[in-house]
Amino acid sequence: MKAKPGYCSRCKVNKGDFVNGRREIIKQKLTRLYLYCSDCNTKRIATYRKKNPEKIREIAYRSIEKHRKKQNARVLFNYYLRKGRVTRPNKCQECNKKCRPDAHHSDYSKPLEVDWLCRKCHIHLHHR
Repeated sequence: MKAKPGYCSRCKVNKGDFVNGRREIIKQKLTRLYLYCSDCNTKRIATYRKKNPEKIREIAYRSIEKHRKKQNARVLFNYYLRKGRVTRPNKCQECNKKCRPDAHHSDYSKPLEVDWLCRKCHIHLHHR
């Protein structure tokens, strides 16, 4: 059953915050668009993770092996951040907005050299 536009496909309530999901049925060549509110989407993902732990683990390990340098830089940097040897500033380096900035590695061979960017600037940098 298709949900009305603007209504959650699961709880049938218009909450405003939606995540798109596509389900493709190959045999019938039919594509349906489902809209989930954030609460229902969180529950849906949690259920999937509980039912398919092997798939989730396999995907995670495959990603770690594929991007070994990136993973090592993140682990080392997070260790130094937890221990207090690296401190997080309270504003973005790009736009000087007060926030809790993300650490961005430009070069994974230098794990402690990061740019501190707000979420918006960080996403914008990756889309350039």
